[in-house]
Formats: sequence, C-alpha cells, structure tokens
Amino acid sequence: MELKNIYPYPSIIHPQVEKIEINSQQWAISHGLAKAEYLNVIKVGHLLGRALPNAKVELVTICCQLAICIYIIDDYCEKNGVKTVKQIISVFTNILEDQTINNDNNELSSIILPFQNIWLDLKKSSPLSWQQHFKKNMHDYLHALLWEAKNREANNVPNIDEYIKMRNHSAGVYWTLNLMEFSDEYFLPDSIRNNVMIKEIEHTASQIMYSINDFFSAERELQLQDFHNLVIVYNKHENITVKEAMYKVLDFHNEQLKKFIEYENAYLHFEKEDAIMVKKYITAISKLIRGHLDWSIIDIPRYKKYNILLEEF
Repeated sequence: MELKNIYPYPSIIHPQVEKIEINSQQWAISHGLAKAEYLNVIKVGHLLGRALPNAKVELVTICCQLAICIYIIDDYCEKNGVKTVKQIISVFTNILEDQTINNDNNELSSIILPFQNIWLDLKKSSPLSWQQHFKKNMHDYLHALLWEAKNREANNVPNIDEYIKMRNHSAGVYWTLNLMEFSDEYFLPDSIRNNVMIKEIEHTASQIMYSINDFFSAERELQLQDFHNLVIVYNKHENITVKEAMYKVLDFHNEQLKKFIEYENAYLHFEKEDAIMVKKYITAISKLIRGHLDWSIIDIPRYKKYNILLEEF
C-alpha cells in the first residue's frame, strides 16, 4: 500500500523552499547551533516549506529558525538525564516568561540568545492570546520531554494509554500549529481556539502525525534502544511481534486520518465570519499533515538506513 495514496490532499511545496532551507541552515551554522550534516538530516526548511507553501519567505524562515532550536533541545534531552532536562526546561521557560535566566549548562549556551531573539520577533507580530497559547504548548512539550527522561532513567516502557496521552505533547504538533498561524498571518480568536471541536481536530491531526512518525522510525529506535515509540509500546504491552505492532500503528493512523477527513466540514457548525476562518484553519492543518508525510518519505534521509521493517509496506 502506498501511504501517500490514502491522503486526499495534494502534494505541494513552497516555490522558494530551497532558499528557505539554505537561509535557515546558514543562520543555524552562523550561530554555532549545528553543523550542516545535522541540518541536512532534519531539513526543517523542507518540512515547513511543505506545510506553509504560500507564506512569506521571511516568516517561514523565522519559524524554521525556532524549529531548529527546538529540534536541538529535543535531541539534547534525549541524551541526558532528568536533572539536566529540568535545567533546560527552567532556562527556556524563563525565556518565554521574560524572566531572568539562570543557566548552568554551558553546552546549550549558544542557543539561548538566538531563541530569545526569535521569541521577540514572534511577540512583535502576534497578539497576546496567541503568545499565551504558544507558551502553554511549549510548556506541555518541554514537560513531555522530562517525562521521557524519567522513563529512560527508570527503564520504564510506558503503558499504551499513558504513551498516547503524552506523545500528543512530545510530538510538537501543537506548537507547530501555532507557527502555522504566525506564518499565514492570521490568528484564531479565543472563541474559536477554545472550541471543543477545534481542539478535537488539532488532537486528531497530532495523532496522525506522531503515529506515522513512529511507524517510520520504529526500526531506528529499536536499534537505538529508545522505547518511546508506539510500535515498541504495542510490541511490549500487547505481547505481539514488531511487525504486528507496525500494522496496528498503521491501522491507528488510518483511523485518525479518516476521522480528520470527516471533520473537514466542521466549519459549517460555526457562524459565517467564524466559519471562514475555521475552514481556512482546517485547510492549513491538512497541508501540514500532507507536508509531514511527504517530508518523511521524500526529503529526509533520517530513516532510510533503517528500512528492513518497512519493505513490505
């Protein structure tokens, strides 16, 4: 089965994606954040170039810069223990809350000023309600990384329900949706943002993207002995083979995709002015969903060397 064929959304990409990628990578290298080899593995410019095909280059680039910082933080947390992750959370929470930074971690010092400057850029061009929502999503994301660190220290494979709950935050989809608003230069009013149906649509989108990510990355994480993957969680707690767990994750993904498709007409439940914005938002999320799949299949080499398990899919 070709996964891309079950997505009813067209494959599109920003016409200046190469410029976005180059500018973002050069920015990261110039600040000493990462080397070209690492940046070519994650290709954030292509991910957001696919998710934001119509946005202004400079706005997509700002979002790419922030995403690169967060990817580096994520990878650093994966390699360190609970104490260090708590320090990281304290530093970046203080930045978001405009508080004094107490940094005892020299390895991450180079990322602090760039992160601060990006946050200032975001605040200049966004309403307070959006900023509060972004901070909450970043808070949930960082604490999900701490949850992972605690599991690693205790060698604890989380149960299925707990994993699904926390993976929605560690996947980073929610703060990505905030960046999508910023790049497309529209911001949801709280009346829409806090609507139960909108929250369910966002939740479903997150489930689609993290489950397909776990599907593609399962073999890599098995080899790296990282059990934060839905395939591995099913494998352990349902006592099934890895291959059977991969089919189960694929079924879960397909169910979530079907649910999201059914939500496409959710805008009809809103008053006229709100309906226009809700329809635009759902369409934007569909671009992110399809862009994430294309990025995973086409753009990044991250999983290509771990492809034995994927051969029959």
